[in-house]
Amino acid sequence: MTPFKWFVTPETPAYGPGIAQLPDYFATWRSAGERWRLMSVQAGASPGWHGGVDFAMEIERTWPDRSMVNGGKGALDCDAGKIFVFSLGDPLR
Repeated sequence: MTPFKWFVTPETPAYGPGIAQLPDYFATWRSAGERWRLMSVQAGASPGWHGGVDFAMEIERTWPDRSMVNGGKGALDCDAGKIFVFSLGDPLR
């Protein structure tokens, strides 16, 4: 299995928080009323250079007073069924 590498959003440090810090980020976002919805996902050829599959996605992020769509990329370890890279970019225009 490929070990977890990073989880990055516009609000996290450049290479993301450590995996042990992720639950705190998720709890903070949830308590602020933030919700995520997967809008689209496209997978690359499999297997990729790391043995899994790379993907691109669009996530709609909503709060009680606004919403935005962020594009992003990630990587999936198919054998383990786990995402080991998740990266959202700036809002799509």
